[in-house]
Amino acid sequence: MVRLKSAKSQPDTLEQRFELDETFLSSPDTAALKSAVIRATDRRSGDPVVLKYWKKAGTAVDEDFRELWRHEMRQSERVRAFPHADEVVVEVLASGESDDAFYITMPSDIAPLEHASRFVRPDHWLRVLQGPRQRALLWANIRRLAEALGAVHAQGLVHGRIDARAVYSTGATTMPDFRLGGFEFCLRVAEIAKAPLRVIAKSRPVGSVIFSFLDDWRALGRVVTDLIGLDADKLDEEEIQFIERRAKIDLRASEIDLVRLLFEPERNRILDAATVTSRIDAILNELDVEAFADNGRYVLALRLGQMSRLSVTLNAASGDAFDTDDAESQIDFVHADLETGATLTRTARGDILLMTESLVYDLQPLRFAGVDETWNVASCNSARFRNEIYLGRRETIDLPAHRIEIVRFAAAPRRLNELRTDALDWSATFDMTPDGDPTLPVRRGLLLAQIAEALFKAAEIAPVELVNQRRQGNKRIAEIAASDSENRIRLSQALSVDDPHKLMRRLFDREEADVDAEWQLTEAAALGMTVRAAANVRFIRPVQKKNRRLYEFEILDGVVPPNAQLHLRKVDETGAEQVLRRRLRMLMTLSTQSELAHMLGDPRRRLRTYQDEPLVEDDHFGKLDESKQEALRSIWSTGPAQLVVGPPGVGKTRLVTELVRRVLAGVPTIRLLLSAQAHQALDHLAASVQKMLKNTGLADDVILVRSKADNGADLSGAQTPDRAKSYLKELQDSPLLRRAPRAIQQSLSEMISAADVTGNLRAKLSLTTLRQRRSFEALVLQSANVLFSTTNSADLARLIEDGAQFDWTIVEEAAKATGPELLAPQLLSMRRLLIGDHNQLPPFDTDRIAEFLQDQTRVKRALAESDLLIGNIFRDFGLDDLKEAIEDDSVLSETCASARRMLLLFESLVTNELDRQKRSDQRRRRVATELLQQHRMHPVIATVISECFYEGTLKTPADREAEFYSEQPPFTITDARLPSSPIVFIDLPYVQREGSAGEQRPIYHNPAELQAVLSLLGMLRAAPTKPTEPSTLAVLSPYNEQVERLGRAIDDSLQSRLGNIVDFKPGTNSPGFASTVDSFQGSEADVVIVSLVRNNDHIGRAALGILRDRRRMNVLLSRAKWKLIIVGSMEFLRVQGRRYRRHHKEDRTVPAFLAKMSEVFDRLAEEMLPDGKTPKFKMVPYSLLTTDAQP
Repeated sequence: MVRLKSAKSQPDTLEQRFELDETFLSSPDTAALKSAVIRATDRRSGDPVVLKYWKKAGTAVDEDFRELWRHEMRQSERVRAFPHADEVVVEVLASGESDDAFYITMPSDIAPLEHASRFVRPDHWLRVLQGPRQRALLWANIRRLAEALGAVHAQGLVHGRIDARAVYSTGATTMPDFRLGGFEFCLRVAEIAKAPLRVIAKSRPVGSVIFSFLDDWRALGRVVTDLIGLDADKLDEEEIQFIERRAKIDLRASEIDLVRLLFEPERNRILDAATVTSRIDAILNELDVEAFADNGRYVLALRLGQMSRLSVTLNAASGDAFDTDDAESQIDFVHADLETGATLTRTARGDILLMTESLVYDLQPLRFAGVDETWNVASCNSARFRNEIYLGRRETIDLPAHRIEIVRFAAAPRRLNELRTDALDWSATFDMTPDGDPTLPVRRGLLLAQIAEALFKAAEIAPVELVNQRRQGNKRIAEIAASDSENRIRLSQALSVDDPHKLMRRLFDREEADVDAEWQLTEAAALGMTVRAAANVRFIRPVQKKNRRLYEFEILDGVVPPNAQLHLRKVDETGAEQVLRRRLRMLMTLSTQSELAHMLGDPRRRLRTYQDEPLVEDDHFGKLDESKQEALRSIWSTGPAQLVVGPPGVGKTRLVTELVRRVLAGVPTIRLLLSAQAHQALDHLAASVQKMLKNTGLADDVILVRSKADNGADLSGAQTPDRAKSYLKELQDSPLLRRAPRAIQQSLSEMISAADVTGNLRAKLSLTTLRQRRSFEALVLQSANVLFSTTNSADLARLIEDGAQFDWTIVEEAAKATGPELLAPQLLSMRRLLIGDHNQLPPFDTDRIAEFLQDQTRVKRALAESDLLIGNIFRDFGLDDLKEAIEDDSVLSETCASARRMLLLFESLVTNELDRQKRSDQRRRRVATELLQQHRMHPVIATVISECFYEGTLKTPADREAEFYSEQPPFTITDARLPSSPIVFIDLPYVQREGSAGEQRPIYHNPAELQAVLSLLGMLRAAPTKPTEPSTLAVLSPYNEQVERLGRAIDDSLQSRLGNIVDFKPGTNSPGFASTVDSFQGSEADVVIVSLVRNNDHIGRAALGILRDRRRMNVLLSRAKWKLIIVGSMEFLRVQGRRYRRHHKEDRTVPAFLAKMSEVFDRLAEEMLPDGKTPKFKMVPYSLLTTDAQP
């Protein structure tokens, strides 16, 4: 039986939730389905808000209200996610339903324009539009509405009701502040059949439902004419007419032309936001010129007298030429000082100063009893000598001295009243400076994090000298040597990486470079440089000639540049540079989305409560474990961001698929973007979602697309080319094609034929067909309402550039992506779910980048050397501004701290939120939740993971534990030397006692462990318990060299001694059983054999290497479902564990978990499985494997 339960608390009345003001800002009209707008106070939080609500009627019309209410929620979310839209669209703080109303809450400082315009002061710009400065404010506000309307139209939406009720204002007197609201009547043109048309029609006179973008522009024109007082019905007359009793205004021709354009667009010309804002910009330029030529002046009120600090300074500056009570002489002195040249300055802190050659006057707004605080008069209480202060970064504007009028402070109110609109606003001279932007530290941090990553990548480009070229048979050989480069040596020192000589030795003498990697010899020394000539080469060997270390490379193709000074870089750097450029474009886009920038700085800053569609706790909900239920409640009710921590085996994919099912079951047309940093993780998620949609009958209602998948991923036609092909096939069989013109039939026929062409044969298709095919695939991608794409994909970048938006963004394995990598998917939606585990693998190479960012001196030195290496890419994206900004030590410190947070974005957001939850009221809304019930691992294996890496919080549900203890494992053990314990440790001798079991170079491999693994594999046989689920097997190691040797040895033995494992399936899509830790995260296998490799007599960091990293060890040991076999030296691990036992367990640089792991192993060795005879943990001496097999 289905159990229905609302996740929200019991409903109550609107007035029980809010204390309502006595007067409406916009009165309700139930006959027309209009909302009411009123100021209110939230009784729970005490916060003032503006409340917009639809009062229930207790009849069938309530369903109409509910449709409008939900429609506004969904459409406003989509619009606000558009670039710049959050600055010009009304922010929705929360939504909800009470017994008697549906409502949304908005910021408390706004009001509908129809209300705000009635209650402004007589000298407010809305009342005195005769002046050019006041009309400039009007048109700047209309420009904001045009931008907002552009965002609406970009989503394929028609607003439908732009009027003084839909426009909101704070009543600002000097800055444009209009915002667009009222999205309940929005219609998506492409989804008219799914919009609440019946409801919207009820709100209109017969035949007046708007479906046209042009009608929106006409409505905006009506707002303009109402504000100016024009008669909108007589615009076509040669002489414009003003409404009776409205003051006539001497409008410029450009203003009149734009109003007429809004009502009657030019024939064959597009009327859109770009056109309107361009026309407004031209008007603003004309009004600025007119304003500058008029009688406006800047009024400066001086506080003078014997007790005045300003008078003391003026007296000293004059050389004691007058007394401090001689006001007239002091005013004359200030006049003369300003005549030498006056500059108005705004500092990084936002202070406004008036500067001359000798003095700096501190300015403040006029504050006077009976007068509202205003910058239309600047008061000056003090001044300082110019040579005694350092201002740092600032914005300056020259002020003509003749435009400054100086008065005594006491006379300021009277003079302000006399001048009225001619008193210029001192603060309005400046736009909001970047330094005043609270999101600036976030954006600077993201930029510095990306610069640091690029610098480390650039440091891997080796400057080399071409020593010789020769032929060897059919091969062309180049001999090169490391070259000295002062710039590169200084960068290497700042980054603490190898200089060019050490880099070459590490890569090629020690064989740390990929043996099969292709390299490029080029003149390009930096990222982003144009490669004019290059040769692709492959490393052969190092040689010693004439006391010089040389490196031989085979020239594969291309021409070696003639220069002696060249650079050696990996061939795939070009792809990395394209990704880098895309990320920087995303960072630029972030500057237009302040909402996301605020969220990245503090996810709690703009929390929203979603109650428009309460969570239904049905049978599907009941099948989730308790931690998933709590997570789903939080995800469903609170936004715009949610963070979920998912330790190994907790079923993160299960949570995502249930969320996707619920969202699509409610609104099939809703758009979801699902992303991950790695293809493998995303393909796994896509396959799971695809299976869920098929099983629940939702597959036919959605367009599911995977933009690009790994080879071997089974996604059943979900990839973009496959989807395009299937739609073309359907079109081929449709009557629509048969009725189409012959030219269209021909084009489609060619596209349908081309859809079957794959691989290199595509190059033989005509350019026209290729373009048509790519265009159609792009259309499919844009039409997808369930899209899977990696965080770094070019598809996401194109969607952002095209203004696409999704209702939800879900990012899997978010902890494996850096902040810059996570930007693209988050920019595409206003509702974001990030899932990951910061206790597992971090983003690649971030440990040394994070360490670098902790040292401000190194950061400054590295940036000083950055221009030659990364300037080509970063110069247009703020590199120079950043270098200038960090000259201020406080900015440098703030930016470095922000960069560390942005580098490990998921971790920083999650840890801060979880720490806050531990300290605060648990009833508060949550931004982060933890999944703490695992279902993958045998309970014994889960015990080790929980106690070593999760402080004992990770639990196995009782029913899952019972399954493990009662069911047979999907494999059998054919040799008694391998115990049936869930965890087995094959113990090799400690190298200090017996050297034959130690690690060897190349870094690193261990022959003894390799032989042990091969022996263990010979003792296993697949025994699937379900016909549809083959047994799985994985061999893991933290070292690439060991994995490669294991892979080759296993492959060589599959036809002989290891023929017994051929019925096992590898744990990943990869063809072999052997994998590295990094490549296997997110995967699992029934049996996992781990080769630890390290076994030496070193001390400190060198002893453990990768085994020091608790995150990698967490992943390494948590992949097994039924059986975990560890091959290594227990004594070596115990010795290292004792060395670090006293260190703090949270310090990642200290492997304190090793001591804990030894303790847990020892305890489990004493405990038995329910059969009473099998130990949970068993250690087997390596020597036992060298004896004869035991049946």
